Amino acid sequence: MKRNKILAGKFNSEKYWNDDNYVILPSITSNYFENIVSTMDELLVPFCNTDDYLLTSIPMNNAHKEFLNTRGFEFENISGTNFIEKDMKIGDKLYACENSRENSLVNRKLETFAVIPCYEQFAKEMSLDYCHAPISIIKEVNSKKYSTILSRELGINNYGKIVSDYMELYDVGTEMFNQYGKIIVKEEYGVSGKGNLTINSDKELQRLFTYAKKSSNSGKKISFILEPLMKVKTDFSVQVKIEINGEVKFISIQKVLNNGFSYSGSISMDAETLELLYKKNYFEIIEKVCNRMYKGGYYGDVCIDSFITTDEQVIPIVEINARKSMSLIKNAYDKKLGVADEKELITSLFSLEFSYNNLLTFENILESMKQRDLLINDNNFIGVMPLTANTLFVNSLLKKSDNQSARGRLYFFASMLSENDILSVISRTKEMCLSFK
Repeated sequence: MKRNKILAGKFNSEKYWNDDNYVILPSITSNYFENIVSTMDELLVPFCNTDDYLLTSIPMNNAHKEFLNTRGFEFENISGTNFIEKDMKIGDKLYACENSRENSLVNRKLETFAVIPCYEQFAKEMSLDYCHAPISIIKEVNSKKYSTILSRELGINNYGKIVSDYMELYDVGTEMFNQYGKIIVKEEYGVSGKGNLTINSDKELQRLFTYAKKSSNSGKKISFILEPLMKVKTDFSVQVKIEINGEVKFISIQKVLNNGFSYSGSISMDAETLELLYKKNYFEIIEKVCNRMYKGGYYGDVCIDSFITTDEQVIPIVEINARKSMSLIKNAYDKKLGVADEKELITSLFSLEFSYNNLLTFENILESMKQRDLLINDNNFIGVMPLTANTLFVNSLLKKSDNQSARGRLYFFASMLSENDILSVISRTKEMCLSFK
């Protein structure tokens, strides 16, 4: 029997998998960033069908939801009351679902961006169908330590080194730095720019060693992965589903746009790169990886990040994300908007961060896109459409003064005739966003 779905998502699941007893790499954190991440749940819209519920941390912007309805996205939004992720206690009815709707939530299927303990608890409390591997296995396969060991065992990667104390960090780091010139240090659980640190000099390595030694002496454990910093030509990712019976289903492959180590977008894979991947037996390697994951007890969504170096070397496993992914969301928009079968079109999901006048509205954004001839055309699918609103306005909603400017992030979907057209329309969209100051 087909069950209607409840969609929910935490886009910082690594935060729930990480062990607080381990040293984390130095990084800049801010409530501004955390607020944006807490509202990324609205990106799960393309997985919804009519009569499905999308649970969001705060109510969706009305104009945004109406715009999505005109594009064929029909769903019901249930939200919490001014929930901004701070105490992480969402197991008690998840986003405080309204009492009047609780009965309608029963006998549905829960689908999430990633599997974290509070979702399992919520599903149990609400009698929802939510079939996943044990959380202990999910945490294991998402660890960069796991992907490093698996890569080595499959003969894919012999350059990644795991270090478990500060002296080993310094010794292995020094040896690797002397050999390669630049190295990258990774936490076991880090995502989109956080949990990575590039070492460009002896002084930087010495500072990290001092920091790790101090943290270790205060009782923290160390588990880092060290790798040479390679020259990357193309970042990409493959989206796979491992069924409960072990069947491996390839769903999508997308090129990835990165800003440093941070994700900034996905774009359709070109035929030339795809041909190279077939020649390098890339998909056979990915199937072996998935089979090993299944033998270890995992089934469910998988996104594997990969890249091609400037000398055409394919690195199949940068990291394994045993969850949904931004590229999978992009693929879902392709299907939902009906452009997946339009082979002459190139599509992209991308994001832009910018400051804006606090009086800006979603309607203003739509009007500006129309005036600049950016908004997607219903007849030929050419153009751009905004995918989110709360990710932009959440920090504005929390400000006390209407006279202040705010900063946020807006996600877009673009559909064009070529990759160059995509890059051009991203640039034009960025110009528009900068005009909102």
